[in-house]
Amino acid sequence: MVFISGWGIVEYLSPNLAFLDILRYPNAYPRISAIVQGANQLGVLMAIGAVFAIILYRKHLIGKAEMCLTVPIFIGLNTLSASRNGWLIFILGLVLLWLYKLIRLKGFLILISLWSFFLVFFPVSSARIIAPNHPVFPLLYTISPSVEIHHKSLVSPPKKERKPDIAATSDQARVVLWKDALQAFSQKPLTGIGVGVFAEHIGWKHTERSGFHAHNIFLSVLVELGIPGLLLSIVLLFNLIPFSVLKQELIGIPLILIFASQQFDFFINDSTFVVLCTYFLANAVQQKELNRAY
Repeated sequence: MVFISGWGIVEYLSPNLAFLDILRYPNAYPRISAIVQGANQLGVLMAIGAVFAIILYRKHLIGKAEMCLTVPIFIGLNTLSASRNGWLIFILGLVLLWLYKLIRLKGFLILISLWSFFLVFFPVSSARIIAPNHPVFPLLYTISPSVEIHHKSLVSPPKKERKPDIAATSDQARVVLWKDALQAFSQKPLTGIGVGVFAEHIGWKHTERSGFHAHNIFLSVLVELGIPGLLLSIVLLFNLIPFSVLKQELIGIPLILIFASQQFDFFINDSTFVVLCTYFLANAVQQKELNRAY
């Protein structure tokens, strides 16, 4: 998390750095994406990182100085990503910290105040708040003319005309993808359309880019693997992660945040996010075996 946040700071300070274009794809500036696949992924990762740092501090696994240094950076990059999914995950994380009795009301208010300050301070996040249903880039330059366009991808010539049902905002795009997923599922409810077919063909017709899943983990599994595949996935998930494991803060809170973040996104193509998920899942399985042994 610290390594990724470091590259996020580099991107914020030097968005024109050519080396960044080798590491990141696509370039979402002025939304910060660091070296992960997109700004939404960064927002979610930074939210989880901030919450996890607080858990580690409360469990005496890191010092107060480490916590005070990393948490504000994670929160700042969470807001700079302009990811509403990442913002929701951060708020959910604070609520879970309070429910697990890792922070009190005072700590909750301090963290939410710091996060709110960053939301208002950075133009990219304040623009997303003021007009959440409009594309963030045009509004950003209306509100803050001093912000310069740092990358040619923001002013690239328009592509050929797309299909008329393409959505202009991320909210509308999700609705379109969900409808397409349900329609494809209705045609093959038992077998599904096949792994990767939605992202490579159905999502492509709207965006002319591969990798656009149905933006919901359960809907994506349902449309690609059908009803049997979804049921098997749920059984496997509950077999790996019993509810008893979720009572432990170091495992339960991150896993809840990870699965909650996949209700409006699906980051299966982002290797960094998958590695993070695998790490916490492995911890859950290990803890399950230790509980069984004792």
